[in-house]
Amino acid sequence: FPSHDSIPSGVVASFDSWGRVTVRWNAVAGAAAYDVVLSRGSAVYAAGRVTGTSASTSGCVPRMSGLTVTVRAVDAAGRTGSWSAATAVR
Repeated sequence: FPSHDSIPSGVVASFDSWGRVTVRWNAVAGAAAYDVVLSRGSAVYAAGRVTGTSASTSGCVPRMSGLTVTVRAVDAAGRTGSWSAATAVR
């Protein structure tokens, strides 16, 4: 992914009524998967690779200020794009 267009846009992250975090973003052309990281500062609360344009934590996440999500695209060869800007969980 050599271009700026490979950075996922439209990232939105929110808590659901059960305390899980759901993240959605716009697709990147050529992406086979996406890496998603939920963190606060240097502490990572959840991370994984998904094939769609949304992801949710499997369990509850503590509601706290400073919790953010970043997403990057991964192509079929495993090459990764740049991380999106950190998006606050609402």
